[in-house]
Amino acid sequence: MFRDLPPCTLGPAALRSLGAADGPLAMPRASVGPARDNEAIPIGFAVLARLVEHDASYAAVAVEHGRRGTAPRLALDCVYGDGPAAAPCFYDGPRLLMGTARNPAADLARNRKGAALIPDPRNGADRLLAQLHLAFVKFHNVVVDDLAASGVPPDRLFTRAARQVRWHYQWLLLHEFLPLLIGHDHADRLCRQGPAFPRRDDDPGPPAEFAVAAGRFHLSQFGDDLKLNATASHRPFDRRHEGAGAIAPDARADWRYFFEMPRAGRPQPSRRLGGHLCARLLGDAGPAVETLLTGDACRLPSGQAVAAAIGATPLTNRDLGFADLPGPAAGGTPLWPYILKEAGMTRDGARLGPVGAAIVGDAIVDLIRRDPASYLNQEPRWQPAYGIMGSCRIADLLVASDYYTPPDLA
Repeated sequence: MFRDLPPCTLGPAALRSLGAADGPLAMPRASVGPARDNEAIPIGFAVLARLVEHDASYAAVAVEHGRRGTAPRLALDCVYGDGPAAAPCFYDGPRLLMGTARNPAADLARNRKGAALIPDPRNGADRLLAQLHLAFVKFHNVVVDDLAASGVPPDRLFTRAARQVRWHYQWLLLHEFLPLLIGHDHADRLCRQGPAFPRRDDDPGPPAEFAVAAGRFHLSQFGDDLKLNATASHRPFDRRHEGAGAIAPDARADWRYFFEMPRAGRPQPSRRLGGHLCARLLGDAGPAVETLLTGDACRLPSGQAVAAAIGATPLTNRDLGFADLPGPAAGGTPLWPYILKEAGMTRDGARLGPVGAAIVGDAIVDLIRRDPASYLNQEPRWQPAYGIMGSCRIADLLVASDYYTPPDLA
């Protein structure tokens, strides 16, 4: 998106210091508590943001692991892979595989070692993200069953069902997910007019500014503990829960705690977006340092440079609380922490600030508009079938998926 801007050149030592456990991104005690909750964005959308980040970068992951990659897009390729003809190990006919002997209705399909049998292993590395992935698996199977009941021939079930699921996913990204993050007016304008800073035609992957910086805004939305259901809890990014293998029946995610579900109380809020992260994200082995170093390797511009490029007033290192960083001559503030701090300073953490909103909004809309199979290109007037009055929310898809039972249990 901004390849012509000079890169931020702080160097690995300064970046490790920035992401250290006692560094400027560490969460002070004063920032813990209800005052830092963001009631406008339930915590489930931070989990969805992780899946969106993986979906946008799935093409690159597929190539890295020796599989045929696809053009970058937002079409649940991280769930479908290359489809049942090319990747039958993920499928049972037109349906996606799911379940284990111990937990056939509420876990991913797994091999004998407990590894999830899914196209993108990143989605199975956390028990909460794994269950959101499973929800899309179950929703696909629901659509297959509904289409079969309506008379669609067996040889067309997968193609028709996958198209429906992908279009519902794209719809809710544009009409529910984006408005929460960047505001309704900005999201509506992007849907009507298209992105202002689109990816170049010769760029083979998703915008690096999104993939390794702005798209990881969700890291600041997680606190220490979450309720999975009425009796179980979850610690996001806890290594004991990362790659934890099979999901126990009593660890099933109750989506009423994560999204506004019908006839349910208020879900758990996310934390306000900002530049303070929980301790598990920091340190040399944490995702914060990994994100900073990856951004450096991709030669991303500084947050100040992008702010100036989009016509926003740049915030200085001192404004952001990074006075100890080298000055603008050495590169300013790395893009990812700039976006987090900017959200806290300009929007009180309720949504993304100017730079973050420009990158996230443009990247998501651009990835959907460039996909020739998206509903925007195939049927611009299409309306969701699963939802209310031609609209749909993530809650509608989760309600539908909760009713699904594998055929051998029905």
